[in-house]
Amino acid sequence: MKKGKLLNIALSIAFINILFVCFSIINVNAEEDTDTLNTNDESTVMESGWTNKENQWYYYDHGEKKTGWLHTDYWYYLDQDGKMVTGLASVGNQQYYFNQSGAMQTGWIQADGTYYYANNSGYIQKGWLHKGSWYYLDQDGKMVTGLASVGNQQYYFDQSGAMKTGWIQADGTYYYANNSGYIQKGWLHKGSWYYLDQDGKMATGLVSVGDEQCYFDQSGAMKTGWIQADGTYYYADNNGYIQKGWLHKGSWYYLDQDGKMVIGLASVGNQQYYFDQSGAMKTGWIQADGTYYYADNNGYIQKGWLHKGSWYYLNQDGKMVVGDYYINDQYYYFNSNGDLQLGWYYRDNQYYYLDSNVVLVKGWNKITNKWYYFNDQGIMQTGWQLINNQWFYLNAYGDMQTGWLKSGNKWYYLNKSGVMVTGWAQIEWKWYYFNEDGAAVKDDVVIDGKTYIFRDDYSWISNCTRKEFVERAKRYLGCNEKDGSFKKIIDSYNKLDPLPRGYKVKYTDSWCMTFVSAIVRECNLLDLIPVECSCGKAVEKAQSMGIWQENDAYVPQIGDIIMYDWDDNGNGDNTGWPDHVGIVTEVNGNTFKVIEGNKNDAVEYRTMNVNSKYIRGFIIPKFLS
Repeated sequence: MKKGKLLNIALSIAFINILFVCFSIINVNAEEDTDTLNTNDESTVMESGWTNKENQWYYYDHGEKKTGWLHTDYWYYLDQDGKMVTGLASVGNQQYYFNQSGAMQTGWIQADGTYYYANNSGYIQKGWLHKGSWYYLDQDGKMVTGLASVGNQQYYFDQSGAMKTGWIQADGTYYYANNSGYIQKGWLHKGSWYYLDQDGKMATGLVSVGDEQCYFDQSGAMKTGWIQADGTYYYADNNGYIQKGWLHKGSWYYLDQDGKMVIGLASVGNQQYYFDQSGAMKTGWIQADGTYYYADNNGYIQKGWLHKGSWYYLNQDGKMVVGDYYINDQYYYFNSNGDLQLGWYYRDNQYYYLDSNVVLVKGWNKITNKWYYFNDQGIMQTGWQLINNQWFYLNAYGDMQTGWLKSGNKWYYLNKSGVMVTGWAQIEWKWYYFNEDGAAVKDDVVIDGKTYIFRDDYSWISNCTRKEFVERAKRYLGCNEKDGSFKKIIDSYNKLDPLPRGYKVKYTDSWCMTFVSAIVRECNLLDLIPVECSCGKAVEKAQSMGIWQENDAYVPQIGDIIMYDWDDNGNGDNTGWPDHVGIVTEVNGNTFKVIEGNKNDAVEYRTMNVNSKYIRGFIIPKFLS
């Protein structure tokens, strides 16, 4: 047993010595060729799968480092050095997003404080994207939020990126986007009118729009009518325009250059006015500021002498004077009511008018509702008086005369101001001519090379022909309500003195008969054709004048006036209340052409057939030529 054990020991020692020699030989060879050793060592390790080196991931396939696209459980991309790509990266002409594990992402991707969207191929999307809602991804693929410009339009995207439509509350204001998402600018009608500025923001308060100002409440709705704001009042018309200057709404109001309603004593142009706390312009006596003012019918605050039953004096500020007051080197006394007492004084066969301090009145004065004229010596004048190059007539009592006056064998006319009229004048619907000395003319008279005929009552007999009547009407062809040109027709009618039934036509009234009557006035046919603003009343007058034609089958002449009844059913003779009127301008057999006011809110033509439906009848004037 001991011999065997020793043998084993001896053999082991011999083996160890052999190994030592071998390793020595290897070390010597390694020193001679280290490259060969290293190569042989590496080739002995065959890597496969994911490998992390220096915090970078690589992928090996049996020792071969992979690059480009790689698909395992997901798609990955390895750059030209084999490194696994993460985050947003461009591959070829596309962008992709790879998460921290390197896997390519699809669908919505939250990263870098924003969102991206990749399609099923992993392409990062740009531009418009519809996913339930519309989204917009910018040139970097980032999801847009808030107000953003896309092409020539602006849009609003909420925090989820969804494009908004309708009203949008954001950034302390409101925007409005239409169904296409376009942020609207300028005027917008949604039940009320709104205005969105150049940035699309909804306007509130007082805002300039073009050359006009408008007021929008806190909801953004444009206001019309009276507006209480900023401690004052504004007024906007039906278009929403803030009014400036004079405004008539039952009373007169004045709105300053900022559109604010004026109250109290205020200067407008060269005049002063007084406006109460409601803004209404006051006329007559006004108690304010511990004194009295007086405004005439135009609202002008009066200064100087004022006659209102008694005489008053208003100082340079328009305040009524009381007590002793020195005026133009004279003392006057005004009682506590401001009255200055006046009285007539007769001396040396002359009348004078004195105040309570025996101050002579001079020039024009109105006393007990009559006008008198006193010369520089204070003497009341009578008879014909040339004053400021105008002739007046004062009767034996000194009263200034107005209206018709017979002096000697001649007739004169004094207008409402008492001035003697010369030349042409229209008086109570008739025209007259007064020569240079004021005398009315009659019979045949040549005026400016043309012969005119005047009746025994001195009124002019119009020789206006049917054709001239029609041509006069044609001058207004095309006048319409839209541009306001029709107003001159209304203004022409309202020059009738007196007005038929005392009614002054408004611009808002129907104006078909007003148009016909205006032409009658301008052609001086007032004694041949009835003037009215009512078709029915005109028919009644025509019937009483014997110039009404009831027969619908009547073939008219130019210059005849046709009445319509829109309720005419075409059966039998229609005798209803007329609705419309026009002047016949052409007749061609059984058809005729009519010019009408207020047809489609304008002066236009209509063509009719003789005896056709809707004809109520005709006014057939008895033209002299």
